[in-house]
Amino acid sequence: MSWKTMVVCCVVVLLAACGGGGGTPDPEGNEAGPPVGLTFKAVLSATHAASRLEATVAPELDPAYGLCPGTAVTRLVETKAVSDLAAGELFAYNWVSVVKRGQPPVAGVAQGPFKEGDSIDLYVNYEAAAGAELDRLWYLAGAGLDFEETQIAHDTAGTYEAKFQYQLPYSLAATVDTAPAGGLSLGFQSDQTPLGEIVHYPSNGGTSLAQMVWEDMNSGSDYDYNDFVAKMHVIETRNTDDQLVEVEFLVKALARGAGYVHNWQFNLAAAFPGAHVICVVDQYYDDGDGNVNDERHGPQRIWTSDDGTSVPVFAPTKQAIPPAYDSGNYSNVVAGTTYVEGDYAIVKMTLDPPLSQGTYTPIPYEPELVVHPGQDSSYTLGLWRQPGDPVDANGRPLGFIVPTTWAWPLESKKIWNVYPPFDAWVEWINDQSLPQPVPAWYETDPVKDYFERSLFKTHGEGSGGDV
Repeated sequence: MSWKTMVVCCVVVLLAACGGGGGTPDPEGNEAGPPVGLTFKAVLSATHAASRLEATVAPELDPAYGLCPGTAVTRLVETKAVSDLAAGELFAYNWVSVVKRGQPPVAGVAQGPFKEGDSIDLYVNYEAAAGAELDRLWYLAGAGLDFEETQIAHDTAGTYEAKFQYQLPYSLAATVDTAPAGGLSLGFQSDQTPLGEIVHYPSNGGTSLAQMVWEDMNSGSDYDYNDFVAKMHVIETRNTDDQLVEVEFLVKALARGAGYVHNWQFNLAAAFPGAHVICVVDQYYDDGDGNVNDERHGPQRIWTSDDGTSVPVFAPTKQAIPPAYDSGNYSNVVAGTTYVEGDYAIVKMTLDPPLSQGTYTPIPYEPELVVHPGQDSSYTLGLWRQPGDPVDANGRPLGFIVPTTWAWPLESKKIWNVYPPFDAWVEWINDQSLPQPVPAWYETDPVKDYFERSLFKTHGEGSGGDV
C-alpha cells in the first residue's frame, strides 16, 4: 500500500479487566521516510482497587525543571442518580472526537484536515458507575504519544468527558468511518506530502550505537570516565524542505561509578533554540534479552517547552541503574560484584515549527549531567563534542561521546592506562596543529582494568539494590 492510499483508523476499545569522540561525524546514510499515518485509541479498562497491583511511583523530579507532565482533563458532564449501565457494568463508551485545539468536540467526528504542527484535542465520552476506577490509554501511532492514566476514580455515577492535547508532527486529512461490532472509529488518511529524509546517528545502520561517558567531579577527577556510562541511537525525521520535524532516541544506562547524585537530562534551549517542543519520555526495565518490549519503569512523562529548558530522562541516574547490593554505590565498575542491567529510555521530541538546517545543534544535540554534590548545591556538565568545546583545567573533557561502543575503565582506573592512545587524543583536541590520531583511541584494544562481563556475577548470585 502506498503512502497516498494508506488509511489508519482511530478506534475506541473498551475492555473490562481486573488488575492490572573524537568529534562527532556528520550523519550520513539517510533513507526514505516511512508512510505517514496516525492512529488514536482511547482505551478504558475497568479495574477493582482491591485486586489491582500497587502502582509504580514516578521518580521525584527537581522542581527547577519547571515542566509539567501531560495529563488528560476529566469533567463530569451529567450526574445520574440511577445509572443506565446494566447490572454489573462499570462503564460504557459513548463517542470519541478529534478536533483542533480549543474547538468544541463533535461526537464521532474528526474535524480535519490537520496540518503539520497543529495542536489537537482528543476526546472520549463515556458513562461510569459510582466507584469505578478506569485506566485510559492515549495513543498516537508514529507520532510519539503513548500515555497511560491508571486508576482514574469516578466517585459519582454519570457521563464523563476526558480530553487530551497533542501536537501533530505530520499533516493529515481526516475521514470518518464506523467500526464493526459496536465500536466507533475515526479514520485518518494521509495527505499527499511524503516525509523527507530519516537520518541516523551513528550513521552506519539503524542498530548501531554510540557511547557517552561522564566524570561527575568538576575538579579532582579520577578520570576513569565511568561515573555514568550509557549508549544511544538517534533517529532524526525531516520534512521535504529538509527541516527537522521529529527526533527519537533510545538511551541505555550501562554503568555508574559515582557517589554523587546526578540526573541525565536533555537541554532543549541549547539544542533547539526558540522551538516549541513536545517531549515524550518512556523509561523501561531491561530483562537483557535484546528486545524493546519490557515493563515500563514508572509512568510515561510528557513535557512541553516554549522558552527552552531541560527535560529529565534518567532522574536520578541511580534510579535507572541502581547499585549492586555488594558494591556500595557502584554498578558494573567493580570486578567481582553483581552485574546490574540498567534501564533504557525512549525519548521522542516533536518540534513546532520545524527547524531549518544550521539553526539547531547537530546530533547528538545537548545532553547534560546535572550533579548534586550536596543537598543544596549542583552544577551542570555539558557533553564535549568537538575541538573547541570546554575541557577541564587539565585539558580533558568531563563528558564525551563517540560513535561506537567500547569497554569502560573499572573503578578508579585512569583511562590512559586502559587505553594508552587516549593521551595523544587529548593533546590533539587541545592543539589542532597536531595530526589527528589514527586510529582513534576508542578503536584500539584496551590493555588492562576494563569492563568485561565475565568479571561480574550473574543475577542468580545477586541483584541490584534498592535506590
